[in-house]
Amino acid sequence: MSDQPTQSYHEDAYKSLVKGLKELDLRSSSVPCNLVLSGENAFPVVMNSDGHVLMAASRYGRGRVVVLSHERYLTLSPALVENAVIWLGGGESENLSLGVHQNLKAVADNLSKSNFQVSLVEGFSGSLGVSVYVSDAYQVGASAGDLVAFIKAGGGVLIGGQAWNWAAQNPNENLILQFSGNKVSGVAGIYFSDQYAKGENLPISPEIPTSWKSLHNKMTFKEDLEYLLKGISEFDIQGDAGLSEALIHGPLAFPIGATNDGQAFLAGTYFGKGRVILVTHESLIGSEKLASFWNNAIRWLDQGRNGVIGFRPEVNILPNLGLECEKTTFRQDLSVYVCTAYSEEDPEKIQAFVSEGGGLLIGGHAWWWAQEHPQQNPLQDFSGNKILNRMGLSVLEEIIGNGVFKAPEPSQANFFHFCRLLHRFAGHVLEGRELTKQDEEHLKQLEMECVHFLSMKAYDSYSYTQILSILTDILKVGMPQVGNMKL
Repeated sequence: MSDQPTQSYHEDAYKSLVKGLKELDLRSSSVPCNLVLSGENAFPVVMNSDGHVLMAASRYGRGRVVVLSHERYLTLSPALVENAVIWLGGGESENLSLGVHQNLKAVADNLSKSNFQVSLVEGFSGSLGVSVYVSDAYQVGASAGDLVAFIKAGGGVLIGGQAWNWAAQNPNENLILQFSGNKVSGVAGIYFSDQYAKGENLPISPEIPTSWKSLHNKMTFKEDLEYLLKGISEFDIQGDAGLSEALIHGPLAFPIGATNDGQAFLAGTYFGKGRVILVTHESLIGSEKLASFWNNAIRWLDQGRNGVIGFRPEVNILPNLGLECEKTTFRQDLSVYVCTAYSEEDPEKIQAFVSEGGGLLIGGHAWWWAQEHPQQNPLQDFSGNKILNRMGLSVLEEIIGNGVFKAPEPSQANFFHFCRLLHRFAGHVLEGRELTKQDEEHLKQLEMECVHFLSMKAYDSYSYTQILSILTDILKVGMPQVGNMKL
């Protein structure tokens, strides 16, 4: 992540997407969903008064993606769709060829009036020869692999849809990975959620919209934790190993194991279409006391592929997995890659591997590195964080106490998420909402986490600049007298 304020990509893209628009009337009988944004490239274009994202944009590889949170919005605002198509095509409207799914004939008709070369098609294939493809979110799953390759190579994709209805019809399916639209937009860090949102008549902001309310997306990861913690009642991390604390800051990241004070040493996250597990000391990978957990974790990362699990040479192969395991350096054909946080791997290659569906188990602490590199910034310069920051996890230099800690209740674990606690604190400062006793007890930890998060200096990441903006708003209002809280 860059340490210079180079947010021009997001700002320039936003200006192109809302060009000529003063307001956007999305009031209709259609119920959109909230779009959840992850990673550094995704940013909101339209946000309602509840902080729900109704339109978002991102890039992946050399291509671009725009998502609307209901397919009805593809016809409700033709000017917005036209702007989106032009941006997706690289910024020029001349000679722009569009493929539009046959279910969206009204959209094709609107675009044809603007002198685009528009073809109605039954579905996407790499041989279409178009610059931009337009579809609803329900028809892209079958060609997800081709569409991701199309985007990666420089194509543009516009998708409209909502996921709350699908989630209600498929209660036992994984929304993040299995909903058709997420199989495409997820690689770019835009996810359809099952959370209802509200269409309003919204003024178009001159700058990318932001709101403290958007910090809380109501994702619980209860099913993931139930799977990961099956047969697990406690985590025994007694011994000589000095574990670092993990910072959990991404919208799709969640704690798995934490001390009684809420300091996480084990965490998971989704990134693109893949999954990640972080443990903050490499010696715990393969620990007999955690054998049952590692069995669950590898299978969660593998996503049922029964593929090859690759272990870096310095990492012991986990016994009794019942899966094909081998010692290897990083390869794209692996199902899961197991490594330490000290490996000087190419961060972008590993991020692309996970984004397109791979699993990553990474272990390591940052306290020793911080002692050895006193002039450097662990959040920016530590090799593990170069991989993990964009995924919503980071390894801190703080050492946590060893012991035996109770496994969390799956529905309660996200209390210790940095953004969840910041959301509650922002609501207290900006709108006078009550803090619970538990909230107040963790404000000192929030202060420390804010300092670490800001030290990323990731000005090219929307998620970073959004939190920076919210913290600035809190300081402008004036800090309340809650304990000894200082930001």
